Amino acid sequence: MGFGEYRFRASEAALIHAHLVVLAYPLLDVLRRRLLRYFIVRRLPTIGATVEWVRKRAMHLFIHKVREAKLPIKTILRLVDTS
Repeated sequence: MGFGEYRFRASEAALIHAHLVVLAYPLLDVLRRRLLRYFIVRRLPTIGATVEWVRKRAMHLFIHKVREAKLPIKTILRLVDTS
């Protein structure tokens, strides 16, 4: 999260990105505390570890949705094409 190596083409993009980062941080903080409260993790994770947990979970759910969708291969490839 943050600006790191992120490059903006317009100042509006920088503003939108800043708003998203500011909104994401409290949501991630709530999630990491709930992961501990509901015994999903044994100790309070860092924000970075929480982001990784979300990424892995999202990837897992995406893979299962693609498997269950029974779509043609070309359609699946269009879903994962990031170019």
